Amino acid sequence: MNLSVKSRVKISYSLYQNYIDIIESYVSDYYVENHWNKLPESWQSSLRSASMEQIAELLDLKRPVTKGVFPLSLLCLRNIISSIVISRDSIVVDSHDAHPDQSFLKYFWKNVKLKKRHEIEKMAQICYDAASKTNCFHIVDIGSGLGHLSRMLAYGYGFKVCTFEANPILSSLAREMDIQFENQLESKSIPHKGRFETKHINKIIDSDMHWTSFLNIVTKAFDENRDYFKFGIVGLHPCGNLGSKLLELYNNCPNAVFINIASCCYMKLTLVEEITAGFPLSNYCKENGIRLGYLGCEIACHAIENYVEKLKRQEDYCKLKIHAYRARLEEILVSVDASQAVVVDNLVFLSGVLGMDTNMKLVEGGTAAEARQALKNIGHILEAAGSSYKNVIKNTVMLNDIKDFAAVNEVYKEFFKKDFPARSCYQVGKLPLEANVEIEVIAIVGNARTVESKL
Repeated sequence: MNLSVKSRVKISYSLYQNYIDIIESYVSDYYVENHWNKLPESWQSSLRSASMEQIAELLDLKRPVTKGVFPLSLLCLRNIISSIVISRDSIVVDSHDAHPDQSFLKYFWKNVKLKKRHEIEKMAQICYDAASKTNCFHIVDIGSGLGHLSRMLAYGYGFKVCTFEANPILSSLAREMDIQFENQLESKSIPHKGRFETKHINKIIDSDMHWTSFLNIVTKAFDENRDYFKFGIVGLHPCGNLGSKLLELYNNCPNAVFINIASCCYMKLTLVEEITAGFPLSNYCKENGIRLGYLGCEIACHAIENYVEKLKRQEDYCKLKIHAYRARLEEILVSVDASQAVVVDNLVFLSGVLGMDTNMKLVEGGTAAEARQALKNIGHILEAAGSSYKNVIKNTVMLNDIKDFAAVNEVYKEFFKKDFPARSCYQVGKLPLEANVEIEVIAIVGNARTVESKL
């Protein structure tokens, strides 16, 4: 079926509305919210007796259903979905003539975690393919982190690179790693294609940035004439609104000739209609009233292929149950009464605070919105303990993703104007209720003063 993108979007949204109760169901909340009863009775009847192998085949849209008998409504839904989805098959890029030297790759991968190797390799190959077709070998790496991808592009493929990274610590470390990496390449006589110094820019690309401002920064970094200058954009895991913002910059900036991004964390997209960033981004979706909820965005982060593969293997299928058990455990932990704060002499120790509303639900809008709500909640607890924001002496911020540090820091400034308290910030493995941020506070009942070291 040859459908336009608009037709696919329209049909997809109709399905979303019809099956919203099923779509907006966390896998991990299976036992907590009784997802089974959300299914039509005819589906329950057939799925109850189906084997894991049959369910895996049902979910695998690349192959026909050959085992089991399922309701016509379920098979019809499957057929419609398979006809409107955009292919997720891997792109085969013919860039063998440009592959980095094997000795270079062997040394490069020593400094990169195994799970990141595949995506860096693929992203770099696609960038080179796009650059060859557009004759453009200047590239802007957004959300570059420690600079592994930009290093591969610069030294492995010969790109002239500049990066944008919101976290000043990561940006500084990336610059140092570039120097160390190049020195090691030279000292070990390892062949490479690095001819230009990568320019690392410590700056946030926020929703208000105009494409002309973005272009001015990029042309200055590359020392090029903006009237004739062309470049590509790459982003490995631009999170939430950043992904849609990059598409906006690419669409509006005439100097950007290609874009290669693998977005993530759709649940962090801003879903407020009045705000331009986030979802929906296109005029077509806005004009047709197409809206998604937080849980709909969350489910979009899950690759169905992974579930298909796990359902095919008994040992992996059993591991899927862990998510459901974890949700039940979280429910028990949240239901247990714990002190919001404990006062010892003139010190107030607050338990970790999430960005939850009065209904004990996480607020929508992503990390920044959760941080703002958490800090508001902290204010209420401090007031009840006879303290206030100005009497806070230590904050501990725990993030699901350290890349959200800059966004949380901006919210932080709304509550702490001067005489900033001591603060620590960590990325953690998992937070309760799938939260993005949790904040612990120590405050005093009385006055506090700050101390600056001369070191």
